[in-house]
Amino acid sequence: MKNFYLLLISVFIAACSKDDTTEMLPPEPVQEANFELTAGINRPIMNNIQVGERIVCSIKINNFDTSEAVVYVLKPITGNQVKHQMNRLDFYFRESFDTGNGFDFVYLDQDSIKIITKESYFYLDILKPGTFDHGYTLQKMNEGKYVSEKILKPLLFNAVEIKAWTFTRETANPFFAPNRYTRYYRFTIDDGEQDNDNYLTNISGTTHKYSVNYNGENLYVDSFIVNQEQLFKADWERDRNPPGISNFAIEALKIIQSFTNSPTNTIEYKYIPISLQN
Repeated sequence: MKNFYLLLISVFIAACSKDDTTEMLPPEPVQEANFELTAGINRPIMNNIQVGERIVCSIKINNFDTSEAVVYVLKPITGNQVKHQMNRLDFYFRESFDTGNGFDFVYLDQDSIKIITKESYFYLDILKPGTFDHGYTLQKMNEGKYVSEKILKPLLFNAVEIKAWTFTRETANPFFAPNRYTRYYRFTIDDGEQDNDNYLTNISGTTHKYSVNYNGENLYVDSFIVNQEQLFKADWERDRNPPGISNFAIEALKIIQSFTNSPTNTIEYKYIPISLQN
């Protein structure tokens, strides 16, 4: 009898073990959100970005899932001030919405964007000069839960801040001659304040010169130093009345980079507004 009960217990344990095995499910396969990121589709080149510009970037998801409950979440890597990754401080990460009339769009600041189409866009409004070392992650979401690993794409570009201004001063007031006035024409370029912000800085065998096209003429060529006041036109002296100004924008400002063992590189910034100072 004792052996009979032992046999029953063994059969019961074996049955339970078999049931547990059949209830174990295989792990779900890891899904992917494979995508392509293209920056600057609204501009021919990316080497002459200025503060205040809007960069249009496109996202194309190669293995897009058309299921109704699926969305993809796009996020910028944030938190590193040295790399200019501070959203709403270094840049605005924005999404566009149609107002409904077919012509106007509004652009809203976001921390992340939900993408529901195979091809989509986001926008970067540049707030500060510097070397932007960015990264953007895409992750698939199904029924409100993330179902894929994050896929990271890098984005690297430089932005500068250019200021141009003009002003006049009375430079001579003789007793028996007309008063003399001088108009001054100045600009500065800032390439950022962080240690890695050296896009136009003379370092490591790299030097810079500049040329200016103003009022339809190539007026000035000289060596360039970042953050230093420089002329975009020679100072203009005139008797009796201060010299006027008719064009309030520099048509083109070219920076020529020279390297020790490489060909020169030309960066051209266009239509820089000129402000009047007292």
